[in-house]
Amino acid sequence: GDKRHNTGGFLIQSAFQATGISSSLWLYGAATNLLMLRLAAELGYVVNAPFMSWLKASCVPALTAMALTPLVAFTAMPPKVKVTPEAPKAADRKLKEMGPMSADEVILVAVIAGMLVLWAGSSTFGIPAVHTAVLGLSALLVTGVLRWSDCVREEGAWTTMTWFAILVSMSALLNKHGVVRWLAAELALKINALGLFGGQAFMVLLLIYVFLHYVFASQAAQISALYLPFVAMMVDTGTPPLAAVFALAFASNLFGSITPYSSAQAPVFFGGGYVSLKDWYRLGFIFIVFNIAVWVSVGALWWKVIG
Repeated sequence: GDKRHNTGGFLIQSAFQATGISSSLWLYGAATNLLMLRLAAELGYVVNAPFMSWLKASCVPALTAMALTPLVAFTAMPPKVKVTPEAPKAADRKLKEMGPMSADEVILVAVIAGMLVLWAGSSTFGIPAVHTAVLGLSALLVTGVLRWSDCVREEGAWTTMTWFAILVSMSALLNKHGVVRWLAAELALKINALGLFGGQAFMVLLLIYVFLHYVFASQAAQISALYLPFVAMMVDTGTPPLAAVFALAFASNLFGSITPYSSAQAPVFFGGGYVSLKDWYRLGFIFIVFNIAVWVSVGALWWKVIG
């Protein structure tokens, strides 16, 4: 039968929209998160204890949005099948077929848990995040969970590392020569001339930054081109530096779900054929408005609580 407008479409959108929220929850939820903090540091806005600072800022608005996402998807794309009493039994049967965890899986869980502890306490232990990453990889290689040939075959990871190194170097050079500051200052003056300052300027810049993603084919492309100038413009128009850094960083994760090409995972979900192109754009717009509303309202209140 027609796969569209059925339970599959509802599940696909629920899962897809949750990816942007989950990647905004954790510092290591997306490779671009670390890139953005590195870029912010180039402007002098250094985030101390980055893992915990990120989690502290994101946890309440992210978990709120994640909890409400299925409800929004249910309203925007109602599933035909609303009751599935056989699902728990089917899941239990599949788990039994999979059997107990293997030794490699147990080691993998232990290594990841250890890495999370080291990342969360990086400032306490004095261990940089990159050292923790190398330590975790080394543990997996030594125990045989991974082989070097497995690492070599991860072409996407090597490509990401290479391009991110180039982007960081280019951004550092532009900032060194004052290009970013000059551009931000000029645009900030024009924004202030319109009578916009503080919260008003913040909202205008945030909305422009988010909806400009319709013309970008990847998150990394927009971040490398616009993240630094928009952070600088927000600060120049009255937004506290860390608020600007985190707000645009979270937005850079959330706008990855607005179009079928807006993020690396978008074409994979869209390729299933459960949601039509028209509905994909419609749902993308609905969810980005929903996420902005949640993060600006709940997020602002939460940030006032934590100071």
